[in-house]
Amino acid sequence: MDTNFLGMVNSILNGDQSPSQRAKNLLAVSSSENLFNQKVALLVEDLCKEAVLPIAPSMPISVFSLTNADENVYHALSELLRTSQNSYFNATCGEILWWHTHNKEYANIALKAYEQELSEPTYQSNLAFTRIALSICRIYSKYKPTRFPFDSFFEKCLHYIESNLNEQATFCLLHVLQGLLACCKEKTESKAKIEQTAISAAEYLCNNQNYRLGIALKKFLQSFYRSEKRSSDEQKIIEEIALEYEREAQYLPQDSSAHVARAIATYQDAMNTWSQLSNRVKGTQERKRLARTLEPLKAKRMGMMLTIKSEPVDLSETIKELKQKIQKSTFEEFLYFFTALLNLESPEILLKEIEKSSPLASLFSSQTLDSKGRVINKIPSILDASDDEKKSICEHKASEKYLLATNMFATRCLAIAREKWEFTEENLRFLVEDNLFVPEDRKESFLKGLVAGFRGELGLSMCLLMPQVENAIRVLASNCGAVVYKTDSNGVEEVLSLDSILQQPEIKESVEEKILFNVRVFYTGKNGLRTSFALPTLYTMKTVI
Repeated sequence: MDTNFLGMVNSILNGDQSPSQRAKNLLAVSSSENLFNQKVALLVEDLCKEAVLPIAPSMPISVFSLTNADENVYHALSELLRTSQNSYFNATCGEILWWHTHNKEYANIALKAYEQELSEPTYQSNLAFTRIALSICRIYSKYKPTRFPFDSFFEKCLHYIESNLNEQATFCLLHVLQGLLACCKEKTESKAKIEQTAISAAEYLCNNQNYRLGIALKKFLQSFYRSEKRSSDEQKIIEEIALEYEREAQYLPQDSSAHVARAIATYQDAMNTWSQLSNRVKGTQERKRLARTLEPLKAKRMGMMLTIKSEPVDLSETIKELKQKIQKSTFEEFLYFFTALLNLESPEILLKEIEKSSPLASLFSSQTLDSKGRVINKIPSILDASDDEKKSICEHKASEKYLLATNMFATRCLAIAREKWEFTEENLRFLVEDNLFVPEDRKESFLKGLVAGFRGELGLSMCLLMPQVENAIRVLASNCGAVVYKTDSNGVEEVLSLDSILQQPEIKESVEEKILFNVRVFYTGKNGLRTSFALPTLYTMKTVI
């Protein structure tokens, strides 16, 4: 242990200087060539920062520079703490050492130093009191020394909350109440005071249109009543929360799409809250009432949504080349050419394209709405996306590419081909004969669906082909050893959903992921392609061919 170095650090800690100057001096010391001394100096500098103390009651004190620190570092900290007169460092260092060693003496040092910081704070920011109060609660909720004057600290915190109930009130008030409650689980009188303070604060804030914080305080009360097994009070506060959400939605302006979207989300929060009510009849009635209120808002939002328009894309040359190619082709050559227009997308390649291009829009989550403004699909952000979220993003990207290819080429190609050939059961029958994918007893249905599709009767084609494809997949799955049917408790046999079948290991082992991915995109995914006449039909035509 380098005593000269520790003495230098201690002189900086005990010196009469501002926090910013102390930080500069510690950083200067950290330039030492000795790596151990460098690490200790940086660690001390971290422990003297205001931001080292969290402002959320559930978060522990955390110092990044302590990651993988060995016992020599903790020993150096204990030596510095022994001679330090810096209350802020003594508080944070004492707490760190207590969590590490479980030595109560360090907890006592930290509590005493934090108490001094409440009276004579090192930092004068708006968050200073909350950080220190939560630090005391963090320790006292685990260890309750009789020497610490908790009752006076408790009253000081309640006074802080009451004195800061104004237009600038922040969530710090809620955080302090949460910290106090963690310390008072066995103190009935203190819990009653916390409850009354929360009730008064929530009422004041909601009456002054600070609904977010007011509702958060009422949710705190809901959690409190649940833990205390006060079900009648819990049900009452649930109703209050739902009504406050509705009042907030009514209070919000509706002069822009963003404001209307927020109002819709707030009404939906109210509906979700009503669903928590034990009185199911009342909860259902209230949700239906709010659903009727939401309809004109959703329509208004649809009317206010911005659209991005681009100049028309000139496809005349491409169409001309398509006509020339089709005119020169035989019937069989055209069918082969047609299937090549919709190349099956690979999830691995799609993901690489998305991660490589990273368009701005992919960095944010988005939603797909129907004509009435209802959400039919949610596309997550590519940032920190899980494997399932990446799969969903790839499915959405594939659907966009298929839609573009269909609108630009496939439908035009069919229209040109119909000018040259008539598509009949006779000239298309060879597609279903000796086709391993098409079950023997379903050939005629497949054929009728294909003929309708090539003739442009896509609605009829979809009705004919989609159930046949689903049946063919089930037959394929059964041949692979997958479970296709299940029997309920009454002995009735039920068909498993297509999505459930595709998830079975027998299918994943027998069918390549690229094929399974595209079946999800067109038939079982959430991208809405199942409801499109053209795409599933054309995909099925391609699959059969």
